[in-house]
Amino acid sequence: MIAETFKTFQSNTISVLQKARNADGFWTGKLSDSALATGVAICALRQYLHAPESNLTLDKRQEIEEAVNSAIMWLRKTRNPDGGWGDTPQSPSNLAATLLCRCAFSEDTSSDQWIQTRCGGQGTEVILSALRGIYGQDMTFSTPILATCALHGLLGKDGWQFVAQLPLELGAVPGIFFQWVKLPVVSYALPALVTIGLLRLEHDTETGVFHTIRKILRTLLIPVALRRVRKMQPESGGFLEAIPLTAFAVMSLSACGWGSHIIVKNGINFILRTQRECGTWPIDVNLSVWLSAHAAAAMFEHSSALENSQTAEWLMTNQQTKPHPFTAAAAGGWGWTHKSGAVPDADDTSAALLYLMQEKEHDSNRDTAIKHGLTWLVSLQNTDGGFPTFCKGRGELPFDASCPDITAHALQAILSVLTQQHQPKLLKRLTAAISSGLAYLESAQHGDGSWIPLWFGNQHGHRQQSPIIGTAFVLSRLAKMTQLCDRGLLPEQDDVAACWQKTISMLCAPADKFLRQSCRYDASWGDNGLDMATVEETALALSALCRMNPPKDDPLLHRGIACLQSMTDNGTVFTSAPVGLYFASLWYEEELYPIIFTLQAVNAYTCWQNESPSESERQNDCTNGRMQ
Repeated sequence: MIAETFKTFQSNTISVLQKARNADGFWTGKLSDSALATGVAICALRQYLHAPESNLTLDKRQEIEEAVNSAIMWLRKTRNPDGGWGDTPQSPSNLAATLLCRCAFSEDTSSDQWIQTRCGGQGTEVILSALRGIYGQDMTFSTPILATCALHGLLGKDGWQFVAQLPLELGAVPGIFFQWVKLPVVSYALPALVTIGLLRLEHDTETGVFHTIRKILRTLLIPVALRRVRKMQPESGGFLEAIPLTAFAVMSLSACGWGSHIIVKNGINFILRTQRECGTWPIDVNLSVWLSAHAAAAMFEHSSALENSQTAEWLMTNQQTKPHPFTAAAAGGWGWTHKSGAVPDADDTSAALLYLMQEKEHDSNRDTAIKHGLTWLVSLQNTDGGFPTFCKGRGELPFDASCPDITAHALQAILSVLTQQHQPKLLKRLTAAISSGLAYLESAQHGDGSWIPLWFGNQHGHRQQSPIIGTAFVLSRLAKMTQLCDRGLLPEQDDVAACWQKTISMLCAPADKFLRQSCRYDASWGDNGLDMATVEETALALSALCRMNPPKDDPLLHRGIACLQSMTDNGTVFTSAPVGLYFASLWYEEELYPIIFTLQAVNAYTCWQNESPSESERQNDCTNGRMQ
């Protein structure tokens, strides 16, 4: 690539990302509009509107009606040609979104044909079977969908018998005991467990002595469970800042006589407040912490010291300072957003720690934040050596299970902190964490050298997975770990560092080969189908390969950066793709992803060109005996 052209590309990308930064020094981004979130929000608002105990004023009733009408108009405009809806306007139709939008439309049956075709027939049994095929034994999302369908008559006269009776009485059980209880839903969905369990109880027609006793017990525990849910509701009113989860909860309570409860009022206000001008809702308010930590890291060398310090201060103010009511997680971690409903997780905590570690000089506040964040992160490590998303492994649900890209991110953060530690006890703990984490990555690597991520995918890929994104994330982070080991910054850990480097090298070689073989004909990355390359996957793959420090004249990387330049119109137009996966495998786009990932690729390409020798230089070095 011609130097001047590349400089323009770099400058434009920096400018676009800089403009997205707000006056407070962080990025909020914009999540894509969601048909699923819009459908269930409509159902919740209508149910509240018709609940006699809600005692709505005329102005409030009008506000809700206007919100519903504008949302319905948006759904009509964005229905796919096949009659269904996808998670985003760019997504193919899927069963969950289409069922919930069908409920929102009530008497409109135009999507029924798509549902029948997708399920392979008519009737409740085929819908139930299709949902089980998607969600398996995890009832976190299938039960709310079925409850919504039953409430709107889509499951027929006896539809409630197909809706599982969630054990709402567990809402009265302290969270510390959850590790001994095999919940049919993940712990973050406790509000849905209680509220939908309560709705199902209202439609319980079973008889028998044992069943009657259990029903009486559940009824007696309702006030206790609701108090627990109220305590979990954040100041914003939105559970996890998520529109679907909040809407399911308030819809259920409104439908069984609790429309005047403070949980419902707060939740309804949250839904109304988060509706967009076009009439729709995203799946969550924003991913500000994740975006800001990554964007600020990419911008670090291109920002002023004041801007970098401002972002660091903002991150520290959003560190969790007390145990979380959802997961009972200890203080010290970071969630995905600065809003009150965020739950601390390993990925955002790793990102925040890595950014705070970029400053060479730390004041006492930053040292304290790093210490608490590190303690929280290390305590999350599973027995298999990997790191889960939210909670240390309690079962077989995905958010408790170890994940390769999150594990690599955590290991990079731990190693970054370890390089500045001199306490023997802590060094021993961190060293053990890294060694076992690398062993997990070895076990999780596929035979072709790839890793599969949990929170990212490709709608058009095999099993809708994106091994490109998973492999690129892990490879980039392992490469950065190698750099830390090469610098000899590990206090009295030379032998250990050499062992790590050997393991990392063994993991990186097949991963590098996988990414190179996954490259498309035009030096882009994405699904193998025509016109399915994405800016996100292309940028992430380039970043990873550049960090492997190949020869300067590597033709693939030069072609790749030129392709990325073309895909973004020289760093001025960034088209996002639905590569993100939210709770319950909901697809989303984030407008900042392609910008952040592109700047990361540009930075990695620049470092590679400045530091890597050409192939001829390497051969000369070998001839002169300077390379072994």
